[in-house]
Amino acid sequence: MSSSYQSPSDLNFKDTLWEGLSKVFSRGHEGSEALHQAAFRCLKHHIASVRFMEEIKSRKFSPLPEKRSIGTAWDAMKAVVVEVENTTKAVATRFDELHKQLLHEKEEYDKACKQLETDYNAIKKKRADHLSIVEKKKHSYENAFKDWDQTEGEYQKALTGGDQKNIQKLMKSSTSKNGTKNQTEADYAKAVKECNVIETEYDNTQTRILLAFEELETKRINTIKEKLTALWTEWTSYLTTMSQFSQQGLATTQTIDTHADLVGFVNEARTNVGHAPHQVFVPAQRTHGPNVASSVAPVQSQPQTQSSASSGAQSQKMIIVAAYDFAAQETTEMSITAGEELEVVTPDKGQGWTLIRKKDGSEGFVPTNHIMECTPQQHRDMLGQSAQSEPEPAAPSLPTNTGAGMTATALYDYAAGSEGELSLTAGEAITVEQGEDPDWILAVNSSGQSGFVPLSYIQM
Repeated sequence: MSSSYQSPSDLNFKDTLWEGLSKVFSRGHEGSEALHQAAFRCLKHHIASVRFMEEIKSRKFSPLPEKRSIGTAWDAMKAVVVEVENTTKAVATRFDELHKQLLHEKEEYDKACKQLETDYNAIKKKRADHLSIVEKKKHSYENAFKDWDQTEGEYQKALTGGDQKNIQKLMKSSTSKNGTKNQTEADYAKAVKECNVIETEYDNTQTRILLAFEELETKRINTIKEKLTALWTEWTSYLTTMSQFSQQGLATTQTIDTHADLVGFVNEARTNVGHAPHQVFVPAQRTHGPNVASSVAPVQSQPQTQSSASSGAQSQKMIIVAAYDFAAQETTEMSITAGEELEVVTPDKGQGWTLIRKKDGSEGFVPTNHIMECTPQQHRDMLGQSAQSEPEPAAPSLPTNTGAGMTATALYDYAAGSEGELSLTAGEAITVEQGEDPDWILAVNSSGQSGFVPLSYIQM
């Protein structure tokens, strides 16, 4: 017990729990589990924050080919998202620190409890051994006294008229047995004295253990309270900050000035040609979407030789097609399927994105490295060689009665994405430590490493 600790008067561990150390040590095991659960809670907050941060990073802002107020608002919103990412990263780091601090506290608590239990078991055995010695010495003394007393009685009886030879024999025997009696009595008295010393040591050890455990328990509960308070303080502050970022992002949308943007566009793109009616009009031929009757162009004739040359060039015309599938993640992006024919509206300006138009007239950005240029024949060959993808296997579900100690097998390789996770190799056997989360389980591999793995990557 440290000198700085003051025991409250209403606790009285020493008098109330005397000779109740078995319950004290049982309480120590419960305290260790409580520290483990508190650390586990901080770890889950850390993992959730890291996952959210990764989700934010994956939902990047695609380039916007707009300037003026809408472009400025877009950049402002992007800046808000970057702040969200940085704040989430800082919170995740703080949760990880709390997790590690609680694990350290648990390690120290377990070590102290184990030492107290070791000390008690040692003095308890020493006390039991000496009590056993006292009992043996007492038994020896009682037998020696009984043997002497019997011989002494025979000797006294022989003195009243017995044979002198027999009297001499009984006297010698009584004297010898009296010496044995005295020696065993002395041994018994010495054992009792030593046992009393051990008994005092036992009482002092039990007192020390009870007071030390009282201090340990006080520190443990205060530690859990402190760390959980810090956890929820961080969480509350984080949610408040996220709300502020949300309001800030919403405010940026109100800075978009539709009229000013359109006026700016008109002034910038002014042609100064004016409008003059034509004599002959036909409906314009559009490459996509419905024909619009008001969109017309004058009929122009071309010499036959030019038409023939154009026809020859058409057969060698290069077209743009999707090289790979791409799933849009933003409203400005466009999902495409490998082999789909496309039209470039705005080429890549060095940002890795190209604005394309589909045959149905819809437009959007796609990664430049997901499209390619080819001839019509190459396009037809591509469509003819496209392979059918096999359906992904359904993710296995963990039984609802999963508990510690159950064995599972990794179905696929998995690389840990953050601290607290465990990498897997397909076919590897792992042991489930905890499976209360619907998406993740805490597992241990054959090397003794532990961490979280996705539920969908294992089979029980």
